[in-house]
Amino acid sequence: MTSTSNIAFESANDGRAETLDPYLSNDFYPLKQAHDAVIAALRADESAPDSDLYKRITSVSPASENRAHLYKVLWDDETKGRVNSSNLDGHDQTKFGQSFATSNISDADHYHNTLSLKNSIPLPPYLRNIIRETKLSSLMGILPHGNMVWVSVDDSLYLWEYGSLTHGGGSDKEDFVCFRVPSGQCVVSVGLVKPKRGVFKDIVEWCLVVTTPEEAIICALARETNQPSDDSRHHASKSKDSHLVLIPTRYEIPTDSVPILSVCGTDDGRIFMGGSDGCLYEMSYEANIPTKDAFGSSMFYNDEDFANDYDEYSDSGSLVKTIATSGKRALSSLVFGPVSSVESRPRKCRKVNHSSFTSSLVSAFVPGFVLKAASAVFGTSPVLTGGPIVELCLDSDRKTLYALTARGYIHAFDLYTEVAHGKLGCSDCSNPPKLACSVNVTKSVRRYLETVSHGRMYPPTSMGTDGSIASITFPGGGSGAQFGVGGMDGARAILKIADSEVLRKKAQGKSRKSKNSHSKSGVEGYLHPVSIHVVPASESRYITLVAISSGGLRYYFSALPDAGTSYTNTSLRPGGRFTLCHIRGPPPLSMNAKNKVVSSNSFGKVGSNVTGANGKDRKGAIAKGCHTSGVTVLAIDCDDRAGEEEVGDLILAISPDYTHNEMVEMSRSQADQTMAAFPNGVNEILSLPIGTSILPGGYVWELNSQPLALQKCDSVLRLFFLSTTPSSLSQNDKLPPVFLSPTHTQRFVNKMLPSKTTKDTSKNTMKYIVPKSTGFAELLRTILTGKKTIITVPPGVSQRRMNAYQILDRYGCEYSGFSLPPKATGGIRRKSAVAESPRLPFSITNPSPVPLSEMALQHLILDSNLKDVLALNSGGIYHFVESSPINKLYSLFSNSPASSIGSDERVKMFFKKYGYKESCAMCLSIAISPNTNNVIVRKAIQAALSYACRPCFVRSSQAYGDASIPSIGMDIQRFSQPMNDGSDIEGYSFLASHLHNGLLSLTSRLLRPIWCKPAVIVTEGRIVRHKSSHTSEQLPTKVELLLNQKTLNDLRRPLAALQKLISEVFEPAVKNIPGLSANKSLMVDATAERELPHGNYITQALQYQIQSRHRHDSNPIVLNERELTAAACLREERSIHALYRLVSRTVQLLSLLDLIYRAHLSPTLPEVEFGYMHGLTFSQLVTARGAQDRIEAMLTKLFSSHATTAGNQNHGSMFTVETDNLCSLLSQECYLFFSIASRLTFMGFRNAEAAYSSSSVSKQTEYIAAASNYLREASKYWHSPSYIIGQVSSPETKGIFDDSQNAYYAYETLAKCAIENDTPLARATYVLIEINDISGLVDMCFNCAKNFDSKQNYVTSRFTSNDELSSTNILPWEKNLYHSQCHQIDYAKSLSDMRDGKIKYMDSNEDNIVVIRTCYALLYYHIGKLLESGTQHPHDNTLADQIISISMSSTDVLFLHGLYSYLLTSGNVDTLLRLDSTSLENWLKKTDDPHQLLWRYYTFHNIHWMAGEVILSRATVAGEKISLEERVECLTKSLGSYSMAIREIRSETTVLQHAITSATLSPEHTLTFNYGNSPSIDVLNQMISKVGELIDVAKIQTRVLSVIMSSCNARNVDEKKISELKTSLLDVSKIYNEYAAPLNLYDICLAILQTCNYDDSATITKLWRSIICEELLPCRTTSETVQNFLVGLRKDSMLEQESVILSNAPIMKENGETLMTFEDGEWIVNLKARIVGLGRELLGKSMDSVFPTHFIAECLEGLRKVYAESTGIKSNLWSVEILFESGAPFPSMLDSYHIMYIGQGDKSDSNLKVEVLFAIAEILNLWLVASASETESTVSMRESPSLLLARYAGNILKEIDNYKSELESSITANPEEISRCYALFDDIEGSLKHKR
Repeated sequence: MTSTSNIAFESANDGRAETLDPYLSNDFYPLKQAHDAVIAALRADESAPDSDLYKRITSVSPASENRAHLYKVLWDDETKGRVNSSNLDGHDQTKFGQSFATSNISDADHYHNTLSLKNSIPLPPYLRNIIRETKLSSLMGILPHGNMVWVSVDDSLYLWEYGSLTHGGGSDKEDFVCFRVPSGQCVVSVGLVKPKRGVFKDIVEWCLVVTTPEEAIICALARETNQPSDDSRHHASKSKDSHLVLIPTRYEIPTDSVPILSVCGTDDGRIFMGGSDGCLYEMSYEANIPTKDAFGSSMFYNDEDFANDYDEYSDSGSLVKTIATSGKRALSSLVFGPVSSVESRPRKCRKVNHSSFTSSLVSAFVPGFVLKAASAVFGTSPVLTGGPIVELCLDSDRKTLYALTARGYIHAFDLYTEVAHGKLGCSDCSNPPKLACSVNVTKSVRRYLETVSHGRMYPPTSMGTDGSIASITFPGGGSGAQFGVGGMDGARAILKIADSEVLRKKAQGKSRKSKNSHSKSGVEGYLHPVSIHVVPASESRYITLVAISSGGLRYYFSALPDAGTSYTNTSLRPGGRFTLCHIRGPPPLSMNAKNKVVSSNSFGKVGSNVTGANGKDRKGAIAKGCHTSGVTVLAIDCDDRAGEEEVGDLILAISPDYTHNEMVEMSRSQADQTMAAFPNGVNEILSLPIGTSILPGGYVWELNSQPLALQKCDSVLRLFFLSTTPSSLSQNDKLPPVFLSPTHTQRFVNKMLPSKTTKDTSKNTMKYIVPKSTGFAELLRTILTGKKTIITVPPGVSQRRMNAYQILDRYGCEYSGFSLPPKATGGIRRKSAVAESPRLPFSITNPSPVPLSEMALQHLILDSNLKDVLALNSGGIYHFVESSPINKLYSLFSNSPASSIGSDERVKMFFKKYGYKESCAMCLSIAISPNTNNVIVRKAIQAALSYACRPCFVRSSQAYGDASIPSIGMDIQRFSQPMNDGSDIEGYSFLASHLHNGLLSLTSRLLRPIWCKPAVIVTEGRIVRHKSSHTSEQLPTKVELLLNQKTLNDLRRPLAALQKLISEVFEPAVKNIPGLSANKSLMVDATAERELPHGNYITQALQYQIQSRHRHDSNPIVLNERELTAAACLREERSIHALYRLVSRTVQLLSLLDLIYRAHLSPTLPEVEFGYMHGLTFSQLVTARGAQDRIEAMLTKLFSSHATTAGNQNHGSMFTVETDNLCSLLSQECYLFFSIASRLTFMGFRNAEAAYSSSSVSKQTEYIAAASNYLREASKYWHSPSYIIGQVSSPETKGIFDDSQNAYYAYETLAKCAIENDTPLARATYVLIEINDISGLVDMCFNCAKNFDSKQNYVTSRFTSNDELSSTNILPWEKNLYHSQCHQIDYAKSLSDMRDGKIKYMDSNEDNIVVIRTCYALLYYHIGKLLESGTQHPHDNTLADQIISISMSSTDVLFLHGLYSYLLTSGNVDTLLRLDSTSLENWLKKTDDPHQLLWRYYTFHNIHWMAGEVILSRATVAGEKISLEERVECLTKSLGSYSMAIREIRSETTVLQHAITSATLSPEHTLTFNYGNSPSIDVLNQMISKVGELIDVAKIQTRVLSVIMSSCNARNVDEKKISELKTSLLDVSKIYNEYAAPLNLYDICLAILQTCNYDDSATITKLWRSIICEELLPCRTTSETVQNFLVGLRKDSMLEQESVILSNAPIMKENGETLMTFEDGEWIVNLKARIVGLGRELLGKSMDSVFPTHFIAECLEGLRKVYAESTGIKSNLWSVEILFESGAPFPSMLDSYHIMYIGQGDKSDSNLKVEVLFAIAEILNLWLVASASETESTVSMRESPSLLLARYAGNILKEIDNYKSELESSITANPEEISRCYALFDDIEGSLKHKR
């Protein structure tokens, strides 16, 4: 048994003994396996228990000891510490330091992610002083998107830009601006929104909305450099030397005395405002508005053409017109009088009330006081019942706006309009927000808690309840709902506190007020919400909103229909009712007697003493709250000391706990390690970021989160969250179609198209041009050098040079994402329309956000903060950040004192708490971080290896572990065997190591941002028509890239580091291909001498053992530990090896995208055809063979494209230094995509270009030789179909060989497809023809075809690549990797199905067959074009003959038969028949019409006897339905061929023909060798005689068929016999017996008898009787004599059944016709024609006995006599006339009548004798006349009448004397008749004597 690296199994079906391992034979198989594992890992992250907030709040730990709550307190209540004073930047540490007491964090803090104070920025002294000067009102807030804080003091607004928090605060662009309200009113609220597109210029970054009790004003925020200029302003935002500018605009609206309490803006610039009246307003503004003063000049506006914004209201104007043009201001002026110009406001800015009972359009024009009056009369909107809107927040993902009211209501407004889809409406008012649902939070929460307090396990129904009460669900069941609030007791405690608070308020009659001017929310009660926070789709698919109550409860709401859990409704739009999904109870804390926070074991209010020492209820209430990314931060009001100076709030943080505290240890018998299995459920951690003391600086004004967009890697994070992995059903491996720019698709075709006039523009046929002056060679030179190029545009569009592709300055990684192209129109498009690019699914171009666990983000947040919270009070800004697990691990590595990190107990505990897989992934993330020093990298790798655990196979019953992420197997194609080569062992399950799983998780997470997204999207350029010049142009094809340069580098950097890490740490798995021996052969002897745990091979003994056990034992397989370890090691090494391949290709793909992007922008390089990559995802580009082909096609075109493009015509040669540099970079950095074949191709065309541009003949010769050698060498590496045909899956190439008669069209289609795609092979064929390298041309095409032939190509070819052109960093096994064709063609089976150039292949081989045929089609194509132009240029014929002659030496049957089919169907039959080859002879024998072609083939090569034989076989073949006419034609040709063969033998000369032969073809394969000896002349004469007889029979058969088909006899003949008569050559006896005789075809019977020389007088007489009777019978006669004669004539005939009726009356036949009457004489004419015709046919041939003249004469004379007797009419001698005209010989006629004369005897009537003598005299007279004139009637006679007369003259004269004597002796006859007859004989006698 041969030792192999792959297991050989014997199939139960076909008995195959061995199959190749696809892991080794298919380069893309490991990539596909790695891709599947990555997809599984991505889905595992998405389905993790803590990935979605919905899962986290509903999951519980069943093993939890304390089920009262899920909180974990991380501080010690007894010990106290000090906060790090270094984090209090700029604060008075002496004053505030003593109050900053914090707990002494235990060791648990080394593992948990808690919130901590990172830094703080004190309020600038200037603002502090301003605040002290407050007279009426002072407010402040955070604008985190702009890194700003706003402070209002009465009517002044101050903006403080505090700079970047990542640099310590205030160190980066700190700035101030100030704005004073013109009306002098106090500021109520401030909002920061994005500017509307098209209104302001780009330097305006934000719009600031400032509201007062009476107005709302928009101010523009821009940056301006210190040296203002147009260019500098454009880049001011990116310059450090710039300052913030606030520009008041004229965009302002009145509030109608309704203070605006909250402002919120959308991404497209819409501004929504919450009013104190409970209404939602929108501030709508448009462009063309001037600034209010000179300071804000038009430099900040996008349109400088301002219209007059003030309308004069005159009495002459129409009221309706005035209102329509001026809005509600006009109606107000009509009621209260006109306003002054100072108070007038521009008509382009409006306030729209979206909560009014009226429509938005009415609200935009009708004044507010009128609407209020109307609402008092007709009722108010349901929204108004909620009270003032105190907070607005926008859910951008779901296009929903939420509003929190002072009475505890939450409203959800639907913004999902056409504007949200990118379709701009006419105005904002045309797409108003719609109130979707509203909820009374307090009532809904009470209903929830009451249900839980009663112990009900099912939520209450919402049927019949108030619509303002939310639907209640228990996602975690009744137990989950109880756990959330501390069980039934906790729910009762919460309700008790809420009820007591209500009673107390009723007793007091009013709520407690704030001690200072700072506004506190949530004073309405314990359950009342104080803040709402949007849960983005990246955090939860179901939960949309979190509300925080004054008592510290958190309410989890969903505005989606059915909370988003319905399978039938997947809409993201809000439904008709809120759903309350879950409630989390308040933190279990209490306030002790010293006003310090301590932990508690029961739920309740934060602070056990609800009523403080002074009877006030604010102690322990939540003042402010913030929720972001699962972290909740609360500001707790701890003020219970009125009048004391130190006041403020306590900061409490609640973070998810991702550690696993409830661990179950399970042993692994196969490895000396333990693995922990953790239950689901995520607890929460309570922490005090600043300790148990209050935050210095007073009460907290605002808690807000830092937006992700400001983080360091914002684009990567955005892509990471917008990366929902496609499901198994939606994931489609089919590649999207290629879309090339119209200019590129027509480029090469236009080189061969003639200039089109206006009339033929619409035609799309391709014609081959041959210039008359120089011929085909000049055409090739034109195509190669680019001269006389014709560039066309779509019909109806004027010609104009333009780039084909334009890269847009818009990237998919940016916030706006990919643009939405117009939908495909479909149907019939106009002639001027352009082809549309294939549209991609919206889920691919714009994937939905995916909720992920924080553990999946660790690699992104090692050097940055994902969760930042800002707290603002009068002291400044406090920046809190959450310490992530990976940062904790990094800190452990930094502070580890252990010499070996594996022995550090804290590191070990970290691995146990977070799991070994995740810990290993974090270690690897630290190791590849660019900011990690070498010591930490070493420790991280050491820790990962220490806790990695070895892979193993265990019994299936013992399998456990991280089964959610499978390893990458090495599945082998199996032939019905139940197991493969060891990747799966029956009865065992594979457990990968933790390190492997961590590596897989990290790889998948690094790839998540891009893996399922398209790298490039192209959209067709539209046609633009210019009215002024009446011209049109097609815009370039738009190209949008997913990644910009920064994001690409951010993604490539960690992947490249990971690649390096894998190669170093996992060297055994990367250095060689696991399972492949060192000699790089597939057939290896894998010995068992290597150490099994670290080996790369499965031993052959193990393979044999597993195989034999399976064959002979039906029991489960039991393997020893050594065998299992070897199999597990190999499987894991292959998995890691596949991951390395995946990562390395991804890194090179990113480098490739970077290089081609820069190449496209370079003016000296050709354009990159991005259409090849259109819609291809990164996963497809990395793992799909088809994507690899497209990339190679794109790169090959980049380097081999002609210099004939418009962009290169002005730059000369395209092969420049930049091209060389780009080629070199691709070879070094992207060798997995840029193959050696592409490099050789580039060098080949480069030398060809140099040859044409060189003026030196010697240099030209040198360059031409180099070009030929490079191209021929390159063809050996063209394994990708892109080099041959461009697109294998082109629709034009599908099914074109289904019709063997259309071979010319099929091969022309393939060739033109390759030419149109400008493939390297197509262009190389032109180059080699041009340099007359015909041998190289044929060799190149054959090499390409062999590359796709499974019999010719082997995997080992990758190790024979050209090392001079390879990268220096390439591994040995990477040489030519992914560039060799993976074959699955069953070539032998395919050839068995070959017929006439038509092959039926399996579907899986169709693409390879198309490529092979294309290689040959290009040869055929050039042969055909050369032959076509050869009529004018003989040299082209010579080139064609040379190509054919060299190609004939090929042994490839597919090529030879294809060549024969092409020449045959293209009309070049003469050229085909010139080939001297037995292969062609055999092929011709199998064609549809082999005999005709073979007859011509043999005739051309002077083998005439063979030509006669083959065409004779066609004529005489039996069993085939061949028409009788064709058979006769073939017999005639055969007769001619045999005759020609005799003539050539006798003359011994041969006409030489110009045959095409091959010099390398052996003699036994030629016709001359096989048919040198011709048959003898005797044999040929025999064949001629045989063919002549066959021709006669065939003619008779033709006559029978004609008679049958033209008469009624066809009805009496079976169709089968008729068909046989038409298509077969029948035997003459069969014709007579089965056709002629049964059908009464007497004439044909006579002809058959004559042909067969059958001289039977009885049969002949019977046939003639039948012929005569056929013309007479049936009939009626009035003479009995006639009746008797006819009856006697009828006797012995074939018509004895016919009747002769004696009757004087007419008789009717059955068909209604009158029966023929003998006495009418009509039969004489028909009888004459019949006899005359037969006589002329039969007489004069081989046997005249078939025309019995004597019998015919007797019958005719008898008929003449009875006719004359019955009618009484003396008739002329018409009987003699009939015989004469029939061509009967005169001697026979004379002899017949002489016998009749003698037969009368002496007793007969004298008159009868006289009549006979008259007839004899007439015959003699006719004879004399004929001898004298030699008329046409004598042509058929064998001897001339004169010679016959001379011969018989003596005898005739003797008989004349006897006739005269008879006349003289006759006395009873009429004397006159006797005298006339006697005179006639005298004349005849005289004439005869005269002739003598």
